[in-house]
Amino acid sequence: MSGVLGLDLSFSGTGWVFIDTGGHDCHGEIKTDVKDFNSLFERVDHIADIIMEKVEQVNPELVVMEDYFVGLNKQVTIMIVVLGTIMRYRLLNSGRGYLSVAPTQVKKFLTGSGTAKKDNMLKCIYQRFGFDTNSNNLADACAIAHVGSAFLKYKAGNIDELKKYELEVLKKIDKERKIEQPYKNLTI
Repeated sequence: MSGVLGLDLSFSGTGWVFIDTGGHDCHGEIKTDVKDFNSLFERVDHIADIIMEKVEQVNPELVVMEDYFVGLNKQVTIMIVVLGTIMRYRLLNSGRGYLSVAPTQVKKFLTGSGTAKKDNMLKCIYQRFGFDTNSNNLADACAIAHVGSAFLKYKAGNIDELKKYELEVLKKIDKERKIEQPYKNLTI
């Protein structure tokens, strides 16, 4: 298969959505509970293992995830950074590149506003892509996958069908970010 895998990393429910080149998707949510694991790292490893199984299964051209952000709860922020860092390491170590995008870029790409609320995101996901979910994690993963798919089209010069605000987001991503590529001797 060829397509884009969007990831919304979270401990309560990591959402993943794969969109193939024909526009078809498969998706899921990895739910975990702190009481089921002996340590943070065991929980992170469990989530990363499932994601890497999906990566091997769907063989995406590109994996896209939200970049790190600082939330109000420092402990949760640290945990999400650990999950995000391990996931990035696992992708690179497996020979896969990834693109990380800012949460505001995902929101603006989907809704036209970088400060859109969760309810608006869910509504726009359904209206624009026919993806019906009540899960914020799956909605975000779907939006992230569509940003990645549009980014690949943008890089190939296919911009005719893009809305003005989508093009603004893609230009900004192209200017500020790069697809991280694996490199030799990656060890921690």
